[in-house]
Amino acid sequence: MADRRFTERYPKKIPLKFRFGSFSEKGKTENISSSGMLIKTPMKHVPRIVIRIEFKLPKNLIVRIDGETRWKGEFSSRWFRMFKKNGLGIRIMKFHSGEQIYKELIRDLQERRA
Repeated sequence: MADRRFTERYPKKIPLKFRFGSFSEKGKTENISSSGMLIKTPMKHVPRIVIRIEFKLPKNLIVRIDGETRWKGEFSSRWFRMFKKNGLGIRIMKFHSGEQIYKELIRDLQERRA
């Protein structure tokens, strides 16, 4: 299967919390990009739902995003979970706060890679 991602992702672990409806959960990013992220979480979720994501970046600036779950990784074997990227693939839909600082973080990661 071809990778349909159009933006480069950068490894970055950021603790976060997310919710949909009355359900809330904690996780962390595995990687981020200007258009999405991979959230590592042991919970299973339904693809194509909108979740509210919240995390802090430097200077305690809070980023709040609405993101759509695009896929979920599910691996039954402990070895697969250790070596595969399991979790939720998220497409960023809307920033409620912190858009500028998030975009600055992406630019910094791009410059480091160049």
